[in-house]
Amino acid sequence: MLFIRTTVLLLLAAVASAAEKPLSVELMSAFHKWVDFHGKQYNSHEEKMTRLQIWADNDERIQQHNSQDPSPTFTLGHNAYSDMTEGEFAEFFKLNNENAYAQKKAVEQNLAEDSQEFSTFQRALKEQVDLPDYVNWNQMGAVTPIKNQGACGACWAFSTTGALEGARFVKTGELVSLSEQNLLDCDHVDLGCNGGLMDVSLIAFICMSCLSL
Repeated sequence: MLFIRTTVLLLLAAVASAAEKPLSVELMSAFHKWVDFHGKQYNSHEEKMTRLQIWADNDERIQQHNSQDPSPTFTLGHNAYSDMTEGEFAEFFKLNNENAYAQKKAVEQNLAEDSQEFSTFQRALKEQVDLPDYVNWNQMGAVTPIKNQGACGACWAFSTTGALEGARFVKTGELVSLSEQNLLDCDHVDLGCNGGLMDVSLIAFICMSCLSL
């Protein structure tokens, strides 16, 4: 009986091991460099191995995307969250917040007529202006350096400041980094670090003009 139980356990371990793709020395070395760079710490060897496998899966997705032919219009790379699954990332940044989703539906309904009017304006603009097929705003100096929102689920605030920073540059030729914290403090419609919507935040900005440098 003990022999059978041991055999079953060994078979299960073999199946679990086979389910994980073999990792190259180069990939493991890249993972450890990433761990050192971001100061990652894991509670156990098992947790580290789990995070390594997730990191490797994300690395494969990155390589597949960047090696497409023709080349994609943007490239992917690793960041501090590369050892998270999509579900863990969404939970960490409150991306599945039901209140924010309900808020989004309400905003979409209220802005439907405005959106239709804007589409008409876009068509009229295209007929009157010779627009370029491609514009790299980053190369033109219209994009501020990458910002890190940390564990605060306020991507809506960063989206808002990014849009406003770019719009200001187009109008004045001057790039100024705006404060996401001001939006978190002044916008009482969105949910702070628990989620929100760029659409609502832009309306709050127009009404309150609360952003500072």
